[in-house]
Amino acid sequence: LEWGADKAVVHSVRSPAVPPGLVAVVEILRRMQLETFRWPVGRTTFQKLAYFATAEGLPTGLEFSRSSYGPFSPDLKLGVNRLINNGLVEERHKGQMFEVLVGPTYEQMKGQLQTQLTKYEPSIDRIADLFLRKNTSQAEVAATVHYAAKELSTRLRRPPTEQEVLAEVLEWKRRRKPPLKVDVVATCIRHLAVLGWIHVQASTAIPA
Repeated sequence: LEWGADKAVVHSVRSPAVPPGLVAVVEILRRMQLETFRWPVGRTTFQKLAYFATAEGLPTGLEFSRSSYGPFSPDLKLGVNRLINNGLVEERHKGQMFEVLVGPTYEQMKGQLQTQLTKYEPSIDRIADLFLRKNTSQAEVAATVHYAAKELSTRLRRPPTEQEVLAEVLEWKRRRKPPLKVDVVATCIRHLAVLGWIHVQASTAIPA
C-alpha cells in the first residue's frame, strides 16, 4: 500500500491547507470518473497522476524518486490524508484494491480555487486524456518511461534515443515480477513521444 488509512474518514474542511496542485489532481480524477468506460483509479494510479501533475509544473509540493513501482513520493501519503480529511477524496474497497474517488466537499473547494484551476486547465486536460484508458500497470509503465527519459536527458545533456530509454526502463525494472514486456515498454515510449510527453530520438530497432 502506498499510504495508510484503510477507511476514508471525512471531517470538516478546516484541516491543514491542501496544495492547489493536489486539488488539480482531484479535478483530473473527477474528469476521469465522468467516463462510463474507464479503469478504476487505485492508490498506485493516483500516485502516477500526482507524478505527471508535478512533472507538468503544478504546485503539488511533492518530490519523486525511483521506487519498485516507478516514480514515488512518500510525501503523497500526507497529501492524501489531507485530501481525505477535507472530504476532497475518499477511498472504497473494490476487490483487492482501494479505489480513490472524488469526495463530497470537492465542488465547494473547487469553487474557492477556480481561478487557479483555470490556470492549470491545459495540464489538467492533458493528463486526464493520457490516463483515461490506462490501467494500473500501464500507468506505472508510463510514469517510469517519463521519469527515465527525463533522467537520461539530464545525464546525457541531449535527448536520449528510444533504445536508450527502453534499456534504462528494463534495467530499472529487471527484478519486477512479472517482468515488463519489451514491446509494451517500447510502445509506451513511442506513444509518449508522439504526444510530446518526452523528447527522444527515434530508434528503428525498438519493437514498437
